[in-house]
Order: sequence, then C-alpha cells, then structure tokens
Amino acid sequence: MFTFDEIKNFPLISKDYIIHYDSPDGTATMTNDIVFSNVDSDRKNELIKYVESMGFKKYFDKYWGDERWCKDGVIINIKQSDTENTILFLVEKK
Repeated sequence: MFTFDEIKNFPLISKDYIIHYDSPDGTATMTNDIVFSNVDSDRKNELIKYVESMGFKKYFDKYWGDERWCKDGVIINIKQSDTENTILFLVEKK
C-alpha cells in the first residue's frame, strides 16, 4: 500500500538496504526511498537503466544541482556517495 510501483520491481543492488516512507511537512507529496549500503559504485548504472526502461526522461534540476528523471508528475532522484559506498534511490509523487 505504501510502496510505490517504481520501488516494488526495483533491482536490489545490495543485500544491505533500508526503505523509508515519508510525507514531508504533511503535504500531499509522498516519497519512498531506498538507501543501499556497501554497494559497488558501478551498480548505479543498473538503476538508471531501470528508470529509463519505464519511460522516465532525464533532466537537470538547476535548483538542486543534480540529475533527475521525470514521468507523469513522478520524480526520481539517484544519488551516490563513493566515500560512504551508498546509493540513494528516491521516488516523489504529488
């Protein structure tokens, strides 16, 4: 019920992960995110291919200064920290 479809069929790129559900500030915007730990930095490409295979289009968000993917009002953000060996996959729906 709380898990978005974009997360349900997601490629698990590490056995070490945690899923968060949130509604920031009590607004209608809902987010699901997965933080993968102890993950090889090359695995980020798998996530990008997965997102683009669902029809999401990449754009550069000038305000936040990063790449994002968008389709039908759904925004996906993928962030990687090489120093912490983590990858964050965030889905935002309004």
